[in-house]
Amino acid sequence: MHLLRAGLGVLAAATLFAAVPSAHAANRFTLDAHPVTPGHVLLNPPGSASGSALVAWTSDPGSGALAPVVKACVVAPGDSACAPQILHAPEGDGAAFAVDGVFPIVNGDTVTLVGPRSGPGDVITWTSVDGAPFGAPARIRGVYPTQLIHPQDVVASGPNALIGGDTAGLGVGVFGNVRGAVHLDHAGLDVQDSSLALDRNGNPVQAYFNLGSNPTASDSTVETFRYKGAGALTESGSWEGPDKVSTGTTPVLTGGAAGLFLVDAETSPGGAVPTRIVVRKDDGTRFGEPLLLADDTAAELFDGGAAAQAPSGRLAVVWPETRAGDGAKVMRLFTSVNQGSSFSAIDVAALGDSYLDDRNASVAVGDDGQGAVSFVDDGGLELADLTPIAPGATPAPPAPTPPAPAPTPPAPPRVVFDPDRGPFASTSVRVDRDVLTLQTPGGCVLPGDVVMRLKIRSHKPGGRVGSTIRKVLFRLDGKLRATDKHPSFRARFRVHVSPGSRHMLSAHVFLRTRRGRTIDLTLHNHFTACSG
Repeated sequence: MHLLRAGLGVLAAATLFAAVPSAHAANRFTLDAHPVTPGHVLLNPPGSASGSALVAWTSDPGSGALAPVVKACVVAPGDSACAPQILHAPEGDGAAFAVDGVFPIVNGDTVTLVGPRSGPGDVITWTSVDGAPFGAPARIRGVYPTQLIHPQDVVASGPNALIGGDTAGLGVGVFGNVRGAVHLDHAGLDVQDSSLALDRNGNPVQAYFNLGSNPTASDSTVETFRYKGAGALTESGSWEGPDKVSTGTTPVLTGGAAGLFLVDAETSPGGAVPTRIVVRKDDGTRFGEPLLLADDTAAELFDGGAAAQAPSGRLAVVWPETRAGDGAKVMRLFTSVNQGSSFSAIDVAALGDSYLDDRNASVAVGDDGQGAVSFVDDGGLELADLTPIAPGATPAPPAPTPPAPAPTPPAPPRVVFDPDRGPFASTSVRVDRDVLTLQTPGGCVLPGDVVMRLKIRSHKPGGRVGSTIRKVLFRLDGKLRATDKHPSFRARFRVHVSPGSRHMLSAHVFLRTRRGRTIDLTLHNHFTACSG
């Protein structure tokens, strides 16, 4: 049984089996400058060269009227570019037919790409046999929980495939010999970042975290539901939970020959932020004592990682960490060859700015330790192999201060943003018959408070708003700064910005349209810090 997980990173690959040209992660390169959903990695797909990685993701279509573009390609060892195969929904490429993510699973010589769609509660699949190009799309109805717009994993389980998803709620979809979907009741008020895998008995377990009320998430809790082993998978009574595992965030699961493991970011007793990366092994009924992998006091909130197993049970955990010496952000690989008793660590990729939070990364590993990891940062969708990168150097002493320059004429008056009076810059997008507008600082911004506002109106003057906003996640440079579920939909928070630096503000909006469709979308604006 093979687990293929999502992470909020995305991979591309070249010869879509026989038909698409190949690409290699030498040691890191950008697969897509404008991904929409993170990539998901499958190592050694049938019909490909040994060490190849199949990656599937969705990409920005360049138009709000179109669905994100479904892409897949195979990166073969030695390649450094990617020409993905483009795939389509059976109804066409309109925005109404978008998939919420793309996940590869393998069964013998067949690879299936699974694209869940939360609106209609169905999945779209594309199939490749023994390395041939993916064929025409197929639609399977009624097999994904509606309203869970964040599918996180697709897991092959015998004749079935299981889909784990979340968004405020929690649930699992099933297709194959069994078809249906289940919402797991009583998961909590603010479910985030779920992960689905199989335990040593082949029973599915879903982990997630409940976002607490503390602004630094120090009171958030990691919890699990597990299938009891009897009864219909699609009945909530066949699942037990929630069971608390830890005080922490961003859990990921991996199941395989070594057993089932949970990795998360945990808060120390009395701590203010989840900084401890911890792994726990499951005994079939609960997760055991924690084994500390790292404690990064400079960790960014909600920066998540990924975990995977080779067929032999070799464990690979990747997680964003701060490198000693130069303070650079890197992707650190923790490896265990003794069923999780101990781990070694190396750094395998440098991370760019604005590493995407939540389920971002995806990793796959072979018995020989070779593999691939994908993630999203400000450069786009990145792919790296699992070979170590050069260690960081101790920073050189600062250069002597140059003499003061000659006086220059005074600059013209500048427009400085005031959090109480503005000015504000706006960006808008139409959704159904309504218009969403994000207002962010106009002019330059000084260190201090910034204000973000999300407004909704009918596209017709005097018309009634038909969509209902459920919540808005406000981010600065990809990092979550505030969540608002109240009709004001605004955020005010402090920023510490260097003179002249440029930053991105975004609002991730979850809403239900007048037609009952649950969707989410993100609006972006930029601002520049005042110089001098």
